[in-house]
Amino acid sequence: MPQKHYIICLVGSSGSGKTTISRFLEDNNIPSVVSYTTRPMRTGEVDGREHHFVSDDRVDHDVTLSPAMRAAYAEIGGYRYFATFDQFIANPICTYVVDEDGLLMLYGSLGQYEHEQDIHQFDIFPIYVDTSSDIIASRTDPARIARDKTRRKLDPSVYDIIIHNDATDLSTLSQWAYVFSIAIRALFFEQRLSSDRPIHLYTSDTEVACIINQMSGVQFHQ
Repeated sequence: MPQKHYIICLVGSSGSGKTTISRFLEDNNIPSVVSYTTRPMRTGEVDGREHHFVSDDRVDHDVTLSPAMRAAYAEIGGYRYFATFDQFIANPICTYVVDEDGLLMLYGSLGQYEHEQDIHQFDIFPIYVDTSSDIIASRTDPARIARDKTRRKLDPSVYDIIIHNDATDLSTLSQWAYVFSIAIRALFFEQRLSSDRPIHLYTSDTEVACIINQMSGVQFHQ
């Protein structure tokens, strides 16, 4: 029987909180796939945490980072961003912060990979993280906000969950992420299925039963 892998894809505008949510989920034993990038590190970033920062020369000559090994790839602002198949098969459940184009590519590439390998099966669980424009403007530089306006927009029906990040502080978001990690694992391993989506969740809600009840109708999509 193929090994099952659940991939929680977090999509959202710059400054929406998707990376922070991913880190809190990692604190609760849902590891994150850290993508590679050729862009320079920003102030406060750490290699291996925000991204694996690599040179163009390494990307061009390291066979483990070659196009054949990439599950998702994008060029943003003149820099390359990508993740490899090996990163997604390393854990039975993980999160991956990705943009809309990367999400669509992931469906195709992982589907092809499981067809060719016949030893891995991937369930992609797309989640959109939404935050008010005022909050994004307060924490994101104008260049990134302007760049986001050119991004592909997907219909909300593509996503299994839409998270409205209305947490007032990081402590509230951390508590919510703990609850959310419990709900995610309950759904994945109990396989509660339905056709209704997306489910709308708010990060200010930290009630375990409430979140699990809301999410109990999520349909997993290949």
